[in-house]
Amino acid sequence: MPSALRPYIDAATVEAYYVQAAYNVRPNVTLALGYDYFNRNADPAEDGPFSQVSFKPAGASANVTLPVSRGNFVEERLGGGILYFLDPQTRLRFWYETPLNLPNLPGEADALQRSGFYTAEIQVRF
Repeated sequence: MPSALRPYIDAATVEAYYVQAAYNVRPNVTLALGYDYFNRNADPAEDGPFSQVSFKPAGASANVTLPVSRGNFVEERLGGGILYFLDPQTRLRFWYETPLNLPNLPGEADALQRSGFYTAEIQVRF
């Protein structure tokens, strides 16, 4: 396993939060806004093999070793949309979600583009 991935498997403490607010526009139409917070390693090791990451930056001749921090594991998302109730058991959900923060290795910029996405789905309660 590459040494850069080791800090991501030391997940002794995980924390997650979810908050959602909704407003009923009409009896069958609801506007909603949600926020997700997920940290896959909320208490990284202070010493030992999981306390630092060693990698070779592009164009460098030697490895760089950096400490692992709590912020390297945080993932945050913001989403919002419309819920349209067809009947008490069935609803249509039109949702937009965008990442606010993505996990990244120490010393590296976010490798992934922070692009949002749309979801349209039918939800049925059994």
